Amino acid sequence: MSYCARFGFDQPARDALLATMELREDDRILAQRLQRLVIAPNVESIVDTFYARMLKQAAFAAIMREAGVDLGKLKRTHIAYLLTLGVNFRTAEYFERRLRVGLTHAWAGVPLGLTQAGYRLIEQLLVQHIPADQIDPGSRDALIAFIIKIIALDFALTIESYHGAQVQTLEHSVQTLRRQGGRLYRQATIDLLTGTATRRHILRILKQALRHSQQSQTPLSVIMVDVDFFKDVNDRRGHTVGDQALRGIAARIRGAVRDRDRLGRYGGEEFLAVLPDTPSTIACEVAERMRERVAMSPIHCHGTNLKMTVSLGVAQSSGQEAAESLIERADGALYRAKKTGRNRAVLEQAGHYLPAQAKAGGVGAKSVPPMQLPGSSGRAAKHRHLS
Repeated sequence: MSYCARFGFDQPARDALLATMELREDDRILAQRLQRLVIAPNVESIVDTFYARMLKQAAFAAIMREAGVDLGKLKRTHIAYLLTLGVNFRTAEYFERRLRVGLTHAWAGVPLGLTQAGYRLIEQLLVQHIPADQIDPGSRDALIAFIIKIIALDFALTIESYHGAQVQTLEHSVQTLRRQGGRLYRQATIDLLTGTATRRHILRILKQALRHSQQSQTPLSVIMVDVDFFKDVNDRRGHTVGDQALRGIAARIRGAVRDRDRLGRYGGEEFLAVLPDTPSTIACEVAERMRERVAMSPIHCHGTNLKMTVSLGVAQSSGQEAAESLIERADGALYRAKKTGRNRAVLEQAGHYLPAQAKAGGVGAKSVPPMQLPGSSGRAAKHRHLS
């Protein structure tokens, strides 16, 4: 993409800027006179004087020193710039070269005030080198007016590209920060192993859902899920197999919840599902679907097929209830599911524990754990003797 296209200088925009600077078609004659009488005979002297004066500026000298600029090469570039000053100023090519100057200054970190000082000095040196013996006073005044206008045009284009480069750099920085922020947010809210919400995030979701439930007077249910005999898998098969099994179980549970439901890893092999606008009867159906998805077929882990099951506890918010209380009730139902045979869901209701009957009708029925390894030492979490 050309610099003119990048910074919006199509033909109408170029014509508008030239009109603002009061540069007309007949000024081309003055541009030729400037080159013939002032620049061509004195360009090296003008450039040498320019850098001798600018290097007295501490800021300019520091930039030259820190950037390791080749002064001889820079002078040659500046000579080439002056030899095109005002030549065919109406063309896109002229605008392109001047816009490039602003980008160069921006990339080099030259302060805009220092850039302006440079243009002012060039203007002054050009006026000083107008030969008094080769031009009448009226023509001299016209040439000075042209020098002022053409330098103003060049500086305006430099400012456009200078600021454009800074804005684009800022936009790039903002995009980078957004990407970094997105990564940090994902790290803070998504459990890397299972792809579910982190404990902190699922608790935040639960508290928000409880507030909504209380304000809208709509039901809210939660499901506590715990993998049966998971400690034995880690002890007998190793943590690599255990992690892969947990990842597979989480995927199956996620496939069982609805779009509006939220699932998080509560801790270890325990998950918490938050079901907004959901009474306990529907929550029991979701819990049964979770149980069936996990138990329906073995999970393939590093060449091993593991038959896994989960136990689930369901509870519905009483209305004006804290998150901790609701979780405690669901955890109590989960404990009862473990104690009465595992691979089942139990509903906590008004202090009582009931089999979570669903359409399939199999949740409350007695079931044999699909995997019970010898030597099980039980659950290491707060239920202690259960896994």
